[in-house]
Amino acid sequence: MPFPSLVSMARTKGMRLAVTATAVLAVTAPTAQAGPAPAGDGKVDLVITSTPPTIAPGKTGVQKLVVANNGTTTKGQTLVTFATPSYVNIDRKAKLPKGCTIRYANPDPTVNEVLVCRLPEGLAKGKPVTVPVPLVVTERARLTGIVLGRAAAVPVPGSKDTEANLSDNWAITQLMLTRPTPPTPGGNKVGLYLTRDTPATDVDGRAEATFTYGNVGPNESGTIQITVVTPFLTQIDKGRELPEGCEIKLNEPTPGVPEIVVCRVDGLDVEEQDTLTLPLRVRDTAPAGVLYGLALIAPADKADVDTDQQDNLSASGVHVPSRQDSSCGTRRCAR
Repeated sequence: MPFPSLVSMARTKGMRLAVTATAVLAVTAPTAQAGPAPAGDGKVDLVITSTPPTIAPGKTGVQKLVVANNGTTTKGQTLVTFATPSYVNIDRKAKLPKGCTIRYANPDPTVNEVLVCRLPEGLAKGKPVTVPVPLVVTERARLTGIVLGRAAAVPVPGSKDTEANLSDNWAITQLMLTRPTPPTPGGNKVGLYLTRDTPATDVDGRAEATFTYGNVGPNESGTIQITVVTPFLTQIDKGRELPEGCEIKLNEPTPGVPEIVVCRVDGLDVEEQDTLTLPLRVRDTAPAGVLYGLALIAPADKADVDTDQQDNLSASGVHVPSRQDSSCGTRRCAR
C-alpha cells in the first residue's frame, strides 16, 4: 500500500491544545527499554549525559556534556553532536572545546544550531570526558523553565569500534531559563502553540510525523515558522516530498548528527489550527523505543508578538518497534 501524500495539510477550527512546561518535562530522557547484554567481545559502550545550566535571557553559560564508555577502550575517535535548545545560540565570544566545530550556524535563535566534536581515541571505562559547550540565551526569550537540546555520542563513521548498545548514546538535554525576563514588546499580539504525535515506523523505517499548531489570539497571525530537529538516527525521507514552504536547512548524512527542517506556513485566524506532516526515515541501526528530537513554533512576521512562549516548544518523537527478523543487528531485531 503506497504512503499517502504529505503535501496536503488539513485545516480545522478547534480548541487550544496546550503544551505546558510539565508536558515538556516528560521527554527529558530516553525511553527505558531492555537493551542488549553488557558490552563484550571488544565492543565499546558509549553513554552521553549532561549537566543542566541555569541562564537568564541575554546571559551566557555552559552546557556540560559528559561522555563515558562502559565497554572496551575506544580504538577510534568518538563523534559527539549537540543541537542547541530553542532561543539559545552557541556563544561566539567564547572558545569552543578542543576538537569541536559548528556544523550548522543560524543567528535566528528560534532555529537550533549544531555543534560537532571529535574526541580522541583511548576513551576508557571509568574515565569520562566532559565537553563544555558555551551558550548564550537570546533576549527574545520571555519564558522561564526548561528548554531542551539534543546530544549524541557514537563511534565516528569508518571506525573499528563497534557500539554494544545505542539506546543510551543520545540524550535530550535540559537548560533552565530563569528571571529576569525581558518585557513583552509592542506589536500584533498572537498566541501560537504546537503539539505533535509519536508515529511508529514501518518495516522499512518510514514514519510520518504530524505537528498540530494553532493560534488562540487575541489577533490573527501573520506567517508562522516551525523548526524541527530530527530524532536520534533519524533523517528526513528524501524519497518523499516535503510540504510546501519547508526547507532542509541541515542535510546531514553522518549518523548521530541531526537534520534540521524549517517550514514557513500561512498565518492563522483566532482559534484556528492546522497540521504539518514531515516524512521521516530511521537508520537501520536505530535502537527500538521512542527517539526524540526538537520542535518550535514562532512568528515569522516581525510585526507579530507571541504573548506566551511557554507552549511554543514541543518534541519531534518517533517510535521504533522491536521487530523479529533473521538479520539481527538492525532495528527489526528484538532487543
